[in-house]
Amino acid sequence: MKESSVQNFTLGEKLVLFINKRFRPLPHPFNDKKNKDQKLSYTDFEYNLAYQTAFKAFEGGNLDFLKSLNDKEVLDIACGGGGKSIWLAENTELKTMTGIDISKNFIDQAKKFAAEKNLSEKIKFKVASAKELPFKDNSFDVVFLNDALEHIPNPEKALKEASRVIRPGGSICINLATYYHAYGHHLTDVISIPWLHVFTTEQFRIKLYKKLVQNLPDGQERINFRIGKINEKEKFTYLNHISTRKFKKILKNLRKNNNIKCSYYFNEKWNNPVLKFLTGLPVLDELLVKQITCVLSK
Repeated sequence: MKESSVQNFTLGEKLVLFINKRFRPLPHPFNDKKNKDQKLSYTDFEYNLAYQTAFKAFEGGNLDFLKSLNDKEVLDIACGGGGKSIWLAENTELKTMTGIDISKNFIDQAKKFAAEKNLSEKIKFKVASAKELPFKDNSFDVVFLNDALEHIPNPEKALKEASRVIRPGGSICINLATYYHAYGHHLTDVISIPWLHVFTTEQFRIKLYKKLVQNLPDGQERINFRIGKINEKEKFTYLNHISTRKFKKILKNLRKNNNIKCSYYFNEKWNNPVLKFLTGLPVLDELLVKQITCVLSK
């Protein structure tokens, strides 16, 4: 992207750029030098951190969580590059794994990685929308939504679809980083300032993001991935701004209308004792809960 395509920054905006440089860059798959030949790659990153970021939290509700997946037919919704799906298939005795994502780029990455791991027969990946799953009712024993609900335009519809395709006795396993947590802006490939989205406008963050990626080889791809237009206005269309309270409201409606119960719900808090205490206070929980882990049962 050319320099001329980015507006001049004000003194205050330049200050934010300066502050951003003072923060330690956060690990992000887009910046992984191993993936420089494949734009917007997630697969290796997901695979290497799968247990720590996606599956460890579920053990609070079931100490034999991984063993409980043995002989199960599993669906991974919004699977991204498929790294977590493939890790799960390697580390459990699940019967089948199906991964879906709306991005053909990610699904192509997933298929390639599965082939490298000799798992193409056990794992199937396909391009599909979480809002319209191409599966019959009661098709799966377990459905995963790992780091997914915050990116789906209609999370309530996605959960209804998930509840439709799980069998009686099955589970929907959810990991969710709600919008107002420290890095809920999901721009950590180039922005390391926590809670930037709480005290700046979306238009400013779009402007900032474009500036920071403009000289990267895949800068335009990153912009296309994150930014779209709604009513002719640029938005971060890959986020739905779901909050903790909105998520709880969706769960309440789902339990009421779809014969679903919540069998496990856990808020991951910061290790700092002061932040742990503040997380229990009204309003501050929206800012300080790092991740919600939830298991729904049918």
